[in-house]
Amino acid sequence: MSELLTSAMTAQQASQCLGVYFCAADGEDEILPNYTVDLTDDHTTAFLRRLLTADVKELPTGGVIQSFVLNALGLVTDFVTVAHVQEKHYRIIFQSIDTLAWMHQVAKAFDVDLIEPKVHSAVIFGSKRQELFSVLPNRCAEVEHDGEKLLVIALPNRSIVQGAASAIDALKSDKTLSLDAMAVNSLLILANEPHALDWMSGDVTPTAIGGAQYLNFNDPARMFIGRALTEARYRAETPKKAVVLQSHDDQPEAWFDDPKTVTIAAPDGTPLYKTTRVGMLGNALIARAALDQSFDSGKCLWIYADNDDNVAFRVDCLSN
Repeated sequence: MSELLTSAMTAQQASQCLGVYFCAADGEDEILPNYTVDLTDDHTTAFLRRLLTADVKELPTGGVIQSFVLNALGLVTDFVTVAHVQEKHYRIIFQSIDTLAWMHQVAKAFDVDLIEPKVHSAVIFGSKRQELFSVLPNRCAEVEHDGEKLLVIALPNRSIVQGAASAIDALKSDKTLSLDAMAVNSLLILANEPHALDWMSGDVTPTAIGGAQYLNFNDPARMFIGRALTEARYRAETPKKAVVLQSHDDQPEAWFDDPKTVTIAAPDGTPLYKTTRVGMLGNALIARAALDQSFDSGKCLWIYADNDDNVAFRVDCLSN
């Protein structure tokens, strides 16, 4: 069995039980960097309400939200997780080192100090992850595991666990599957979350990648960075949904030999979405796409160029 197929099979197995990915330290992880900042100042809420598309004012202690970071043009620069750990303690986990520089720049105007804790991270996937830590989705909690203290940040389809190196190392067990980067890429797609790979090759807006759920316009006085253009686009566009599609391609490994842009198309071949962010779950290619809410996802075609000819396959929808 090839290394690629082994990763794909492991990803599929982990999705049905429990898999752990141990992130490389200091942001050196190629697929899932976890830059981490703690904020504990009185002006933290105001600062985060300016920086993020989600609104932390509505986040209770112990709550977790995810959000985009945008530039002034309303284009996505990062996707972050925010945990309200204690009354005035917020932890922000993000993917891009540029966000750290951006946060330092914006923080000056709010008299906020950024604390960069020396923590190690692991990410837990699978339907049985609550058997390891019984923290409900969109909640965070400080727990003990094998005598070690950990912060567990539970998201709808995965959990982030942070602590000292020894605490993270203690997660290794014969009850969990150890995941490599390829398996994690596939599981992140299956989790139906935005990722840096969605905007690495070009400028995208939140709605273009099915991220409307991470936008909060409820308070008209809150002007987060990029809001004006983002809200105008949001009001003008047809609402989209983010879906995970599985291709019927009977030679899935061949795509990775020469990766090409995948076009998700209507039955008549009209392009609906394009992506190079492709994973493999078991024996099938998977991808995340943003489609009009009224469109029947199961009728899509999966198209890419093969030796100058386009090949098309039917799809199954793994999420709605």
